[in-house]
Amino acid sequence: MKSKIKTNTDWFSHYWADRNSVWVRVTKDNNVEVFPGGQNILPLPEGDALDLGELPTSLISAVYRVRKSRATEWLQFTGRNERCLSARVEFKADASVFIDIDLRCQPNFDWSRYDGFSVGVLIADASKNLVYANESAANLLGYSTAQEVLLQNPSELLHPDDWQNVKRLFAERRAEGSSHIEDVFRFRRREGGDKWLKAVVSPITDPNNVITHYISVIVSINEEKLIEHRLIRSEERLRSIFYRAQAGVVLANSQGRIIAANSAFCEMVGFESEREARRVSLPEVTVAEDRIREKELFDDLLQNRRSHYRIEKRYIHQDGHTTWTDAIVSAIYEDGKDEPVNYISIVQNIQQAKENEQRMLALNELKDKFFSILSHDLKNPIAAVIGLSDLALHSAKEGKMDDVLEMLNMIQVSSNRVHDLLINVLDWSRSQQGSLTFSPEEVSLDAIIDEVSDLLELSCLQKEVNLITDIPSGTSIKADIHMLKSILLNLTTNALKYTERGGEIVIKVEKTGSGFFFSVEDSGIGMSVDQLERLKHMEPPQRSNGTEDEPGSGLGLILVKEFVQAHGSELMVVSEEGKGSTFSFYLPS
Repeated sequence: MKSKIKTNTDWFSHYWADRNSVWVRVTKDNNVEVFPGGQNILPLPEGDALDLGELPTSLISAVYRVRKSRATEWLQFTGRNERCLSARVEFKADASVFIDIDLRCQPNFDWSRYDGFSVGVLIADASKNLVYANESAANLLGYSTAQEVLLQNPSELLHPDDWQNVKRLFAERRAEGSSHIEDVFRFRRREGGDKWLKAVVSPITDPNNVITHYISVIVSINEEKLIEHRLIRSEERLRSIFYRAQAGVVLANSQGRIIAANSAFCEMVGFESEREARRVSLPEVTVAEDRIREKELFDDLLQNRRSHYRIEKRYIHQDGHTTWTDAIVSAIYEDGKDEPVNYISIVQNIQQAKENEQRMLALNELKDKFFSILSHDLKNPIAAVIGLSDLALHSAKEGKMDDVLEMLNMIQVSSNRVHDLLINVLDWSRSQQGSLTFSPEEVSLDAIIDEVSDLLELSCLQKEVNLITDIPSGTSIKADIHMLKSILLNLTTNALKYTERGGEIVIKVEKTGSGFFFSVEDSGIGMSVDQLERLKHMEPPQRSNGTEDEPGSGLGLILVKEFVQAHGSELMVVSEEGKGSTFSFYLPS
């Protein structure tokens, strides 16, 4: 809408006579009044009339913004005839907009050279008001024309968080002595939604080095941002795999210091958190012996530029115990570098497998012992029984009854030995297969000790060894009757085997506290330090014959230790060569 310019009243002529400024009033129905008219700072169309749309674009934008927000603001824009206009825009109660324009001489800026640029160009004055936008910027922001962009407040073109970021960056650059910023921001599109754009913002200064404008070059990076987003998601997935892997995963630098470690590795080595793990290097938590072996593999990897090596090694837990692991260590090389910059280790806990392996080795040794028993310890007494039986039959036919009785006694001794050995072999076999169950019940100590004494009475008489029992009468105990009988029988048989003629064996039970202390003491030949150590570590016993060449397999003591442990106790041994042995254990009542 057009209106006549009112400029000829004496009052206004007098008021503006000595001022280098003008006053413009835009009413709510877009009538424009300019005082004084003689300044010729605004374009005047034919007919001495002025249309709002013919005012400078930034001035129109300011009018619209003021009407929308009912606010007061300052703006700067470029006018005609190389004059710069500085304006104060104020909203009044009658919905008119008053513009107090101050005139200053400034170079004229011709922004038209940016019109055909393929990149977006936005220019704001020193007060952050938009004064120019090219078509490329309009297209990037979803506007039909550049004029529509200029009607927007710059702060409304950016995501609120990014607008704050722009102000922060400007403040930082000013502190550094610069006003140039380059970053990625989310611009608000006209149709809604955000679009990632890269913006390079630089100041424009006058000859006095005063900033008059800011020019922003904006380009689309949606594709780059999408790729970056995918990379971030891919990295997040890799991090998830790294930290949630069931196997231990640890990343170390070229000096072996831990950079990152997942929870499985931290648990394996006893670290409460990854932060704690970063304080140490992998060699520090590796057993010294394994560290030496690994260094050979590590040196070979460096010398031959190998991709990885594999090693079974022990890590030292924070509480002191060690854990066997199977580790695959891969080198990470960077382009142009001959040596790895990092190492990533995939670590499997094989402690249980190692224990099973040791157990299998022990079982194989026991299996060999078992077959040795069958082939030697059983063969000899059975062969003796067969031979003695033939002689007894021959002597009976000839009527030599004294010889027959002697041979029958010898057959009985050999048969008892075979019987005892078979019982032990069967018990051992059942214990290894897990079919020998622990079944405690209330049993009489008198009955068990009497049964053991009766079974060994003849053997003791034949070897002239005195067997003494010392137990509290009428006492009962809760125990597995079969295991307890086997313990006492094996210990007493063992004592008899290694006690010389005229010696003594004492089976003693003492009431102590809330249980009973059992001991079998002999006056025999005793054991060496090496024999005691092997027994302590449950190593397969060495074959040793008794004082009268009685065969010994050592299997009885293995069963004794297992059966005592089944009762929640431990077998104790005190022995010295030439001074006898005492085997003891404690059982609760």
